[in-house]
Amino acid sequence: MTRTGRAGEDDRLVGELVVSPQRRDVVGFLRDNGGVATFDEVVDVLDGESDRPLTAVRLHHVHLPKLQAAGAVEWDEETGEIRLTPRARATVTSDIIGRLAGD
Repeated sequence: MTRTGRAGEDDRLVGELVVSPQRRDVVGFLRDNGGVATFDEVVDVLDGESDRPLTAVRLHHVHLPKLQAAGAVEWDEETGEIRLTPRARATVTSDIIGRLAGD
Protein backbone atom coordinates (compact mmCIF):
# COMPACT_ATOMS: atom_id res chain seq x y z
CA MET A 1 0.00 0.00 0.00
CA THR A 2 1.33 3.42 -0.96
CA ARG A 3 1.25 6.17 1.62
CA THR A 4 -0.38 9.39 0.51
CA GLY A 5 -0.53 12.96 1.68
CA ARG A 6 2.03 14.30 4.12
CA ALA A 7 3.41 10.86 5.02
CA GLY A 8 4.04 10.06 1.35
CA GLU A 9 5.73 13.43 0.80
CA ASP A 10 7.94 12.86 3.83
CA ASP A 11 8.87 9.42 2.49
CA ARG A 12 9.87 10.99 -0.82
CA LEU A 13 12.01 13.62 0.91
CA VAL A 14 13.83 11.03 3.02
CA GLY A 15 14.14 8.77 -0.04
CA GLU A 16 16.01 11.49 -1.93
CA LEU A 17 18.45 11.70 0.97
CA VAL A 18 18.95 7.93 1.17
CA VAL A 19 20.13 7.66 -2.41
CA SER A 20 22.55 10.59 -2.36
CA PRO A 21 25.26 11.51 0.14
CA GLN A 22 25.53 14.91 -1.58
CA ARG A 23 21.85 15.67 -0.95
CA ARG A 24 22.26 14.60 2.68
CA ASP A 25 25.21 16.99 2.93
CA VAL A 26 23.17 19.86 1.46
CA VAL A 27 20.24 19.33 3.83
CA GLY A 28 22.52 18.74 6.82
CA PHE A 29 24.50 21.89 6.06
CA LEU A 30 21.32 23.94 5.76
CA ARG A 31 19.94 22.50 9.02
CA ASP A 32 23.16 23.30 10.85
CA ASN A 33 23.39 26.85 9.47
CA GLY A 34 20.02 28.42 10.14
CA GLY A 35 18.26 26.88 7.14
CA VAL A 36 19.71 29.19 4.51
CA ALA A 37 22.90 29.39 2.44
CA THR A 38 24.12 30.65 -0.89
CA PHE A 39 24.75 28.42 -3.87
CA ASP A 40 28.51 29.09 -3.56
CA GLU A 41 28.52 28.15 0.13
CA VAL A 42 26.86 24.84 -0.67
CA VAL A 43 29.30 24.18 -3.50
CA ASP A 44 32.14 24.76 -1.02
CA VAL A 45 30.63 22.21 1.38
CA LEU A 46 30.22 19.59 -1.35
CA ASP A 47 33.46 20.28 -3.16
CA GLY A 48 36.13 19.51 -0.58
CA GLU A 49 39.25 18.92 -2.62
CA SER A 50 37.57 17.85 -5.85
CA ASP A 51 36.53 19.62 -9.06
CA ARG A 52 34.60 22.78 -8.10
CA PRO A 53 33.10 23.49 -11.56
CA LEU A 54 31.84 19.90 -11.83
CA THR A 55 30.41 20.09 -8.31
CA ALA A 56 28.57 23.32 -9.20
CA VAL A 57 27.13 21.77 -12.37
CA ARG A 58 25.91 18.69 -10.49
CA LEU A 59 24.40 20.82 -7.73
CA HIS A 60 22.63 23.06 -10.26
CA HIS A 61 21.36 20.37 -12.62
CA VAL A 62 20.89 17.31 -10.40
CA HIS A 63 20.83 17.77 -6.63
CA LEU A 64 18.94 21.03 -6.17
CA PRO A 65 16.19 20.15 -8.68
CA LYS A 66 15.68 16.79 -6.95
CA LEU A 67 15.62 18.41 -3.51
CA GLN A 68 13.14 21.01 -4.79
CA ALA A 69 10.91 18.33 -6.29
CA ALA A 70 10.96 16.44 -2.98
CA GLY A 71 9.96 19.61 -1.13
CA ALA A 72 13.20 19.86 0.84
CA VAL A 73 14.52 23.21 -0.41
CA GLU A 74 13.48 26.41 -2.09
CA TRP A 75 16.11 27.78 -4.46
CA ASP A 76 16.20 31.25 -5.96
CA GLU A 77 18.47 30.91 -8.98
CA GLU A 78 18.69 34.71 -9.41
CA THR A 79 20.05 35.41 -5.93
CA GLY A 80 21.62 31.99 -5.38
CA GLU A 81 19.82 31.63 -2.06
CA ILE A 82 18.90 28.10 -0.97
CA ARG A 83 16.44 27.65 1.90
CA LEU A 84 15.40 24.57 3.79
CA THR A 85 11.61 24.30 3.72
CA PRO A 86 9.61 24.20 6.96
CA ARG A 87 8.52 20.65 6.09
CA ALA A 88 12.13 19.56 5.69
CA ARG A 89 13.04 21.20 8.99
CA ALA A 90 10.31 19.18 10.70
CA THR A 91 11.01 15.91 8.87
CA VAL A 92 14.77 15.73 8.54
CA THR A 93 16.32 15.80 11.97
CA SER A 94 20.03 15.61 12.67
CA ASP A 95 19.40 12.08 13.94
CA ILE A 96 17.94 11.03 10.57
CA ILE A 97 20.86 12.58 8.70
CA GLY A 98 23.30 10.70 10.94
CA ARG A 99 21.50 7.37 10.53
CA LEU A 100 21.33 7.75 6.76
CA ALA A 101 25.04 8.57 6.64
CA GLY A 102 25.81 5.51 8.77
CA ASP A 103 27.13 7.52 11.73
